Amino acid sequence: MNFFQQQDRAKSRSRILVLGFFLSILFVIGLLDLIIYSNTMDPRILDHVSAINLGIFVLICFGSLLQYFKIRKGGLSIAELINATPIQRDQSDSKYQQLINVVDEISIAAGIAAPRLFVMQEEQGINAFVAGYNPNDTILVVTSGCLNNLSRDELQGVIAHEFSHIYNSDASLNLKLMIVLGGLMFISQAGYVMIRSKGDSKGQVTMIGAILVAFGYISLLCGSIIKAAISRQRESLADASAVQFTRNPEGLAIALMKIQAQGDKALLESKHAEEISHMCFSKAQISACFGLFATHPPLPVRIAAIDTTGEIRSNFKRRDMPKPPPVADKKATAQAFNIGAMVPAAHILQTIGNPTATNYVQAEQMLHSVPQPVMGLLNTPASAQALVYSILLVQDQSIDYAASSLDPTIKQQIFETINYPVLQDPAIRLMLLDLSVAELKTLDAAESTNFLKSIYNLIKADNKLNVFEALLFTILSQRLRADAYSNIKVKYFMVCQLRTEFTQILAFMAQQGAEDPAQQQQAFAASLLELKIYEQQELQSIKVSLTDLMRYLKMLRYMSPNLKQKFLHACLTCVNSDGQLATNEAQLLRAVCACLNCPMPPL
Repeated sequence: MNFFQQQDRAKSRSRILVLGFFLSILFVIGLLDLIIYSNTMDPRILDHVSAINLGIFVLICFGSLLQYFKIRKGGLSIAELINATPIQRDQSDSKYQQLINVVDEISIAAGIAAPRLFVMQEEQGINAFVAGYNPNDTILVVTSGCLNNLSRDELQGVIAHEFSHIYNSDASLNLKLMIVLGGLMFISQAGYVMIRSKGDSKGQVTMIGAILVAFGYISLLCGSIIKAAISRQRESLADASAVQFTRNPEGLAIALMKIQAQGDKALLESKHAEEISHMCFSKAQISACFGLFATHPPLPVRIAAIDTTGEIRSNFKRRDMPKPPPVADKKATAQAFNIGAMVPAAHILQTIGNPTATNYVQAEQMLHSVPQPVMGLLNTPASAQALVYSILLVQDQSIDYAASSLDPTIKQQIFETINYPVLQDPAIRLMLLDLSVAELKTLDAAESTNFLKSIYNLIKADNKLNVFEALLFTILSQRLRADAYSNIKVKYFMVCQLRTEFTQILAFMAQQGAEDPAQQQQAFAASLLELKIYEQQELQSIKVSLTDLMRYLKMLRYMSPNLKQKFLHACLTCVNSDGQLATNEAQLLRAVCACLNCPMPPL
């Protein structure tokens, strides 16, 4: 199943989740009404049955609304809830630095902006989770036990597992589960308030409160069963994705075996463990009822699914740890999709949301090629801004940043950075742009707006706009603007609804490829045929400005996953037409994927 099918399934799961909770609520209401009518000793309560039913729905909605406001900031709200500590990049502690390096490598290989990192300092059990409504508010939380007890390979397996939850939309689904369960829990809380109320001389308020408590617990029971079932299925998929990504099953399997060896010490001590249990890498609390409420498959089952031969378990018992494949063996496959080479469209589509070990090794190589002073610019929001300015200016040296209104400190950092030869590599520039996002997200709304304005003013200063500048500004806007993911509802399901926009984008992409007009026309025609647009159009008669292109790209966010896949396949057909991938074509593909919210590995 590819990324786009996963996105369709994620939307279906959300709808099924809502329907399942709605039906369970109706079932419990019907059951309680039946009990009331058949067993009540006080006929006075019968006069309030309809009001109780209506009140239950109102309480659920109100409780869910309260829970939403409680976690409205997405991942940051969860971090505050569990009192997690943010991890800064400029770490002297080798364990924290190892985590940062692993997250950088996986985020580059997966084509996902690195999430903000947090640690639960007091938790000694091995665990981790991701949370967020969208890529812009996603966080990754690990426990101290995770950092203290896992080797690099084992940590890599755990983090790859968590990244699978990001690009499969599980992080968003998990927050929605918290909101609905919060509404169900609120019913019982309201019932307890009514039971303890004073001045209830006739006892009717107490009886209604008792009914609400009973309903709350029964409905919460049903909700918890649904939550656990969804979580178990998603955890199994994330395990499989992590193994496929890293090609190192030993790391993930041994991490799970270490959790098994910890026993109850691996459980979370946080008072919010139950609320976040379905998000965690391994179970956060003891589950009863023969695993009915278990949010994760049993550890022996997960380990056996990874270690099909039993060799890893046997070696672990003898503490004869298997060694990962030699680095040289992995590097031999790392040069798959390079700029200037043929890019198989089917392979690119397959790696979107489904990165491979080749992408991971390529990310390692890219990171190791960047000098430490340049990587050091990722440590603070101010220096990260200077790095982004340098990335922009090294590509367009006609921009006079010295005459701009930038802060003098930032100008000095730009001056010291811009001449590094590594910044001449388009792939490295895009990688550093992605890595800078995590620190740039810490800017407040005003600072972020001013930064984007400064970038825009520098771009338009020379009255020219090239492909890379359009790409840079599109990615930054998508990942830093607070409203980038607000109100994004699917509007377009068919090619005919965006025919003009598709034609213009593909025409621009064809013009950025081969220099021969005949080859450009061939690429353009082939891409239109991919979308079943059969009308013959002359490419030379189509003029597309980059400003219009950026406007068209924004509209792509409102496509259905199936339509996204069709359009991206047309884009790949266009760039593949002449048998090689030009730099401008690769940059446009990244811009398209950023707007489509499709995690694209490095090219």
